[in-house]
Amino acid sequence: MPETNTSFRFSKMVLIIFLLQLRNEFDKKEGTYLRDVIRKLKYMIMRGTGPVSFSIHPRYKQDVAHRLTLGARAVAYGEKGVSFQGPFPQAIRLQGKYINITYSEEVSVTKSNTTFEVCCSSSQRDPCNASSAWDPAPIVETSSNVVVLSTDGCSDEVAALRYAWRDWPCGFKACPVYSADHVLPAAPFIVKRAP
Repeated sequence: MPETNTSFRFSKMVLIIFLLQLRNEFDKKEGTYLRDVIRKLKYMIMRGTGPVSFSIHPRYKQDVAHRLTLGARAVAYGEKGVSFQGPFPQAIRLQGKYINITYSEEVSVTKSNTTFEVCCSSSQRDPCNASSAWDPAPIVETSSNVVVLSTDGCSDEVAALRYAWRDWPCGFKACPVYSADHVLPAAPFIVKRAP
């Protein structure tokens, strides 16, 4: 067989890894618990058994891929003008029994009674912690980039506010605050009132 002279040219390659948070249980304990969970998940996936809640394969792959692509285009490739993050609060003001949240961009809002929550406390020393009670703060009014919440259910002072701060705060594409084009959801947040 005649010998051929073939040269290969390698181009510079960049590997970017995007991580998705699957469930909060992965963050709570370390070590053998995580190793056991991964082992069980691998077994269930290979065998095709196990409850649906253990599936690591999202049913809506195109939506996940679209959001990851937006992030990759903006962050990894440096494309300008690619919006890859949903709206985030720019200012939060307490006015009597109402909270005005001004977002960084125009938003599309569906009224909700449960996704925004307030922690009510008159204590100055760590008023809202993991064991505190959080009361719903329903959306009562909206404009292009402002959401107004009612704090009527709060008997003390409003000490903290949170949005979508649960494992499953709302159904698929059913969170109350999205970008104006209804593509990107607002990010969850928690904020404590300054003393």
